[in-house]
Amino acid sequence: MSKFILSGFGDEIADGLNEQLRVMADEGFGAIELRGVDGRSIATYTPDEARSLKRTLEAAGFEVSAIGSPIGKYDITEPLAPQLELTQRMVEVAQVLDARYIRLFSFFMPEGRADQYRDEVLRRMRALKAVAHGSGVMLLHENEADIYGDSAARCVDLMRELCDEDFQLIFDASNFVQVGEADVWAAWELLREHVVYLHIKDSVRPQAKREGRDMGFQGVSDSHRLVGDGEGRVRDILCDLRARGFEGYLSLEPHLTNCELVPGDAPAKWRAAAMALKGMIAGLG
Repeated sequence: MSKFILSGFGDEIADGLNEQLRVMADEGFGAIELRGVDGRSIATYTPDEARSLKRTLEAAGFEVSAIGSPIGKYDITEPLAPQLELTQRMVEVAQVLDARYIRLFSFFMPEGRADQYRDEVLRRMRALKAVAHGSGVMLLHENEADIYGDSAARCVDLMRELCDEDFQLIFDASNFVQVGEADVWAAWELLREHVVYLHIKDSVRPQAKREGRDMGFQGVSDSHRLVGDGEGRVRDILCDLRARGFEGYLSLEPHLTNCELVPGDAPAKWRAAAMALKGMIAGLG
């Protein structure tokens, strides 16, 4: 029996946490992935400040599905020590908030040179894992543009080398679309055994990708769409999850700020995205 738990990034609704929680509660969500809180990155919070957040969240009836940290969203040539310190603090924050997961990335690569940095990526990821080991908090790698793990093949490589009780995957179908992964369903089939958490958004390939030009991730936010209206095969993935008895979080990250196809302000766009996701789930039967 599958169980989809709805979560999301409230900072795409508003800066203020109370407004984030109000809109999410109105849409039937009871969990939040913390990234931007009251105008600050969660990466800047201390464990003491997290205790105050926890009181606010508990009063609103919310749990924390994951810490949406920027760990590893840095150039591979930058020193590792600050990332280790950030990971330690985020583990402590996650423990205070009873969050089982911390999102992280596998470092920005010099263009066209990802394979040359493979060994360094693995060394760094193992060091990050060592910080979290034994904490009860799992690190989840998200596929993201321009990092080592931006392709399905390199995500497979990370899992072969690193997968265990401390390290698994977030699957973001839209990000695979954005980087030009040829077949998102094929990526899903390669990675699904290691996916414990999903980011839910959808998009179409940017025009430059369609024309064979690499424009990176900048300037493509207008190619995001309501879930089901893009090329991310989200419905097929949810059907597969349901058939396989998946129990876990679907974290809504619409990225619709610059999408003129969805009218309204930020809260209205987020509500539209929530309705599209709930409608898709209901349609699965």
